[in-house]
Amino acid sequence: MKKILFGCLILAFPALLHAQISIGTGDMPVAGHIYPLVTGAASGTADFLTTGASTTWDFSSLTSTASNPDTILSISQLPITYIVSFFTSTFAEKANGNMSLGLSFAMQNVYNVFKITSSSFRQTGFGGEVQGTAIPVFYQPNDEIFQFPLNFNNTFTSNSAYNFSLPTVATFNQQRTRVTTVDGWGNLILPNGNYQVLRVRADITDIDSIYIDALSFGTLLPAQISHEYKWLAIGMGKPMLQINTNDLLGNETVSSIMYQDLGTSAIENVNADNLSITIFPNPTSDYAFVMPSEKFQNQKMLITDVSGRVLNEILVSTTAVTTIDLTRFSEGIYFVRMMNDGKFVSVQKLIINR
Repeated sequence: MKKILFGCLILAFPALLHAQISIGTGDMPVAGHIYPLVTGAASGTADFLTTGASTTWDFSSLTSTASNPDTILSISQLPITYIVSFFTSTFAEKANGNMSLGLSFAMQNVYNVFKITSSSFRQTGFGGEVQGTAIPVFYQPNDEIFQFPLNFNNTFTSNSAYNFSLPTVATFNQQRTRVTTVDGWGNLILPNGNYQVLRVRADITDIDSIYIDALSFGTLLPAQISHEYKWLAIGMGKPMLQINTNDLLGNETVSSIMYQDLGTSAIENVNADNLSITIFPNPTSDYAFVMPSEKFQNQKMLITDVSGRVLNEILVSTTAVTTIDLTRFSEGIYFVRMMNDGKFVSVQKLIINR
């Protein structure tokens, strides 16, 4: 009887490796984590359209063109204007680049703000500067990105909107429709490994309008259609892979590719251009030391695990050797991430052996 059971387990093992997963609130981003995102480039055509049950998506040929680690901020870490405005939200992210508002207007220093509940993950709003004025903007209703639990073949539609004014200058409005479908599950192959994932597609239609006060004139901008393709894994916070596309008359062009690089390639790419610190010995057992560097000022060092969870923060001296006490850490691989004046400048792998 035992032999029969063992044989059944052996036969079932390949199926278990490719079992359908479910994504919930515990698999979303967490404040205090740094997720090792990199910008990817595909050699040849990136097949993001093939999907379905028990699919294998082979993106092993992706190459990293830039490191874009994503630091998840608690609401208390935002500028005070946004803390007051978004105090009921869960976390925020600093956006890369400016946000176009149409015509010649753009928002700088943008923070996107999100809320996680037991039933959904949604964007509550964003904050940024327009012509030097800090403005909190609210999605009313919120932009619902996921409904939990996420399972294969789930589909839902959300409608959201925002409206805000820059006094005496202009009023900006957007109406958004997001149609989300969990259209696949299976095995995602990235350059750094294989992951069991759910594939989630979102079809987004944005209709913007602007009213210019000085001209007493308003205009409705052409509808913008875009798509988000996300491959989600259990406990990984951010998508393991996300491909965004723009849609013109049904023809999609890739606008961005981002993926989590949990291997060493992202570390090497960052350090190649940012040799700001020296850590020794490495590997180490209980203590490591950071040589001073006058290249940067106001340096802060974050010690994280491989998932990006921040374990310790240390201010680094520019004139004396800084000691890192690792006695409470288990054996394994960690990352030392350097921040200079609040900006990410370098990351190095640190190995603890005992």
